[in-house]
Amino acid sequence: MNSNHTKVKHPQDRYDEAVKTALQSRPKDTKPEFRFYEKSVYGNTLNYPENGKAEDFERLTGKKTATQSHFDSLSNLGFQVIINKANFEVTYY
Repeated sequence: MNSNHTKVKHPQDRYDEAVKTALQSRPKDTKPEFRFYEKSVYGNTLNYPENGKAEDFERLTGKKTATQSHFDSLSNLGFQVIINKANFEVTYY
């Protein structure tokens, strides 16, 4: 009998290894950024997308503006949320 059997990896194992490698190769202190800007409209403070990732989020949610709960959810998923207010930036981690 030939004992040179190669173990075939399960697709999920290959996927897990690829994700692990990708996460290890990414710099640890950088997170994808979702940038929004704050605007007052008829006395209501609204948050509009400012970069491509935020615009993608807008298309995903079907909303033109983002809320605090959106920011919390993005942050919980590991994304960095930056909101440009009138004279300063607020970053949520």
